[in-house]
Amino acid sequence: MKVITYLNHTIVFVLFFGLATIAHSQESHQLLFQSGTLPEGEIQKLAAKMEGPEAWRSYAIGDYIYCIIQFDALPDELEQDALKQQGIILLDYLPDYAYLARVPQSVGLGGLRLRAALPLLGSFKISRPLLQELAANSEGMLSLRVLPMPGIVPSALLEHLEETGFIIQSFDAFSLFLEIHAAEVPRLANHPAIYFLEIAPLAPEPEGERANALMRANWQSQAPNSNYNGSGVVIGIGDDGTVNHTDLKGRVISMTTSNWGSHGDMTVGIAAGAGNINPLARGLAPGATIHLSLISGYPHIQNAEQY
Repeated sequence: MKVITYLNHTIVFVLFFGLATIAHSQESHQLLFQSGTLPEGEIQKLAAKMEGPEAWRSYAIGDYIYCIIQFDALPDELEQDALKQQGIILLDYLPDYAYLARVPQSVGLGGLRLRAALPLLGSFKISRPLLQELAANSEGMLSLRVLPMPGIVPSALLEHLEETGFIIQSFDAFSLFLEIHAAEVPRLANHPAIYFLEIAPLAPEPEGERANALMRANWQSQAPNSNYNGSGVVIGIGDDGTVNHTDLKGRVISMTTSNWGSHGDMTVGIAAGAGNINPLARGLAPGATIHLSLISGYPHIQNAEQY
C-alpha cells in the first residue's frame, strides 16, 4: 500500500513537472503592435541583422539609440537598476517581455544579457486606424499627429523633420501635426526620433452645455431660488501654462508665465468657462475663480513602478 502511494505521488509529480515544463516552453515571446504581431522567428531574424555598432547607426538620435530590448523574463528592480547604471533606460513596456529602451551609443548592446535587441521599425509605429486609412486611401493627403520618442520635445522633433523635408503645420506640448501624402508615410515613420503616428483628431466641438445638462448642473444654476454657479469658489488647476480667454476674464489667478499648449484652456473652460463666445461651451461653474499653476513634466508617471 505504501509503495502504491509512493508511486502515485511520483506519477503526480512527474505529470505536474512535465506540464510546467511544457507551459514554460510555450510562453509567448512575440511582439504585439497596433500594426500587427511580430512572431518569435521574425524577431530573431531581425535581431541577427543588428550585430555591431554600424548596424545601429541609422537608428541613432544624438548620443542615444531608441530600440526594443526583449528579455526571457521581465527584469526585476535590481536588474533594472543595473541597466540604469549603464545609462540604459526602459521607457515603455511592449508585450511580450519587451521594452522600448534608450541606450547610449557608447554602451552598445552586445554585452547585455538579452533575448533580443531590435530596432523600432517604421512599420511598428503606425496606428491601426492609420493603417486602415492607408489601405483605403493610398494616393490622397492625410492629416497626421506625430509623437516623438520619450525624452525628445516636439520642438526638437520639428527641427529634425524639417531637415528631412517635412513641413510641420503646428505642434503642442506633446506632438506635431502635419499634412502629408500617403506615399510619404513610410519615410516619415522610419525617422528614428518618431515614436508613433496616428490620424490627427478632428477639431473639437463645444459640448459644455450638453455635459452640464447630463449632470443636471444647468438645473442647479438656473432653477428658481437656485443660483449655484461657483461664485465665491476657487478651483485649483495645474496644466500646461497660462490661459487668456474672454470666458475667464478677471477670474484667473495665474501662478505661471509659461505656456506649452492649449490643454489648459480646455480644462479651465470645462471647469469655469462663462460661454460668452459660445453658450454651448459654458463650463460647470461659470462664476468660479481659477487658481492656475504649471505642471512641469510628469515625474510621478515617469518614475512610477513598472510591472
